[in-house]
Amino acid sequence: ANMPAIWDTHFGFIRNMTSLDAALSVGEWGGEMQGSDEVWMNAFAQYLINIDARDTWFWCLNPNSGDTGGLLQSDWTTPEASKLTALDRLQPDPSKITYNSATNTVCITGLGDGLTSTPTADTSDPSQAPSKAPTAKPSQNPSMVGDTAYPSSDPTTEPSKAPTTKQPTIDKDEDNTDAPTRTSDGNTPTPTAVTKAPTIDEDEENTDGKVKSLL
Repeated sequence: ANMPAIWDTHFGFIRNMTSLDAALSVGEWGGEMQGSDEVWMNAFAQYLINIDARDTWFWCLNPNSGDTGGLLQSDWTTPEASKLTALDRLQPDPSKITYNSATNTVCITGLGDGLTSTPTADTSDPSQAPSKAPTAKPSQNPSMVGDTAYPSSDPTTEPSKAPTTKQPTIDKDEDNTDAPTRTSDGNTPTPTAVTKAPTIDEDEENTDGKVKSLL
């Protein structure tokens, strides 16, 4: 009855430390499942269960260990059922080591976490379409990233039309046919001569057919 306090002092306190998440594994324990040894072994197995330190190394497999015996009886074939029952209560899912002589390999199976789990197949369908594409649209206004402005990908303002140039027009001033003409933009173009075609004076009193010129 006094053993749990002793075990706490020597190593069990590690499991109670909130500032340290450490693994704890007993490196060797065992004995004969009879008399005081049996009482001690059952109490120790229960203590390890209570502090959740179920992974241990049991001494030993061979039966010729003088003070503990083994998991096999003296015929080296028959298992010690009482020891295996205690160990099964301590660790229901122990690691198992097997040797494959065909491939010359040693395999270790079992999670050793006290739980028996069955792997589940992945039932997701890889052919299913991915989730919907993002619906967010880029801003219509230019955005700033650091010191660089990036134009929007969807501008709404069309560029202005190409500039147009007005053609100069001649000021048709009938009262001043000899003066230089001016364009509508105020500029004076190169002067050009303006002449009128000669006309015939159809004056019945002047029948000599002379042509009078206006100039």
